[in-house]
Amino acid sequence: MVFAVGISAAQTISFEAASVKPSAPGARESIAGGPGTSNPGEVHYSGLSIQRMIMRAYGVTANQVSGPEWIASEKFDIVAKLPHGIMPQQIGPMLQNLMVQRFGLKAHDESREVAGYELQIARSGLKMKESAGDMLPSAFPDAKEVTYVLQWDRTTRRGTFVLSNGMWRLSGRVQSSAELTAFCETQIHLPVVDRTGLKGVYDYDVDVAPPPRPAGRGDNSPDAPAAEAQDPGPDFATALERQLGLHLEKKKVSIGVIVIDEIARTPTGN
Repeated sequence: MVFAVGISAAQTISFEAASVKPSAPGARESIAGGPGTSNPGEVHYSGLSIQRMIMRAYGVTANQVSGPEWIASEKFDIVAKLPHGIMPQQIGPMLQNLMVQRFGLKAHDESREVAGYELQIARSGLKMKESAGDMLPSAFPDAKEVTYVLQWDRTTRRGTFVLSNGMWRLSGRVQSSAELTAFCETQIHLPVVDRTGLKGVYDYDVDVAPPPRPAGRGDNSPDAPAAEAQDPGPDFATALERQLGLHLEKKKVSIGVIVIDEIARTPTGN
């Protein structure tokens, strides 16, 4: 896999203007604005680490970014003005260019063999339905079942919802097989390689047991309801196979990795 890091391919399109500042201590990641929102001319990132910038810019996962430890912990706020008529898929290249210009990013890509999984069609057969193309909030899970929205990301068209029985619903709309694979990686925290052969785009809802809460803390959202699941529910891999007809098979997999050669800890001035 070639990512074209830090070369002309990343410099063909830019934000019209961008402010980059260190985030306040304890800032949580969020994104607002951009195409399809009430503020299409600007995009606001809060609490975004360099690692997460690279992930958003190149469409990769944390397993595919290699660099100094601080790239995952030091966070930044970005307010960027978008060119008129920009499409969502063009924001990634603009982030690439911003990292080159403001952080002096220099990197290369390489292939590594690591422990991971292959995503396959289960023996029971695929249970997902092809998408009708609806990416708007009407594609949310049934409001009668949902008691709390933990997250809905318009860019990735994925979200997490708390159901009335305490279970978590992981939802995606208009997802390609590559996006399904990336979704699986976010849940199992290991590399996943697509072996499904799927060509279309799909909608899914996966109901799983909520993650265990750290001792002395609530769940990952400080505002989320405190109710525990009435039914412990399946783990992610089990739910994926039973509900979507997708199987995760343990394998040694070869993945493309972005290796950071140079990156400034402090961005150049606004």
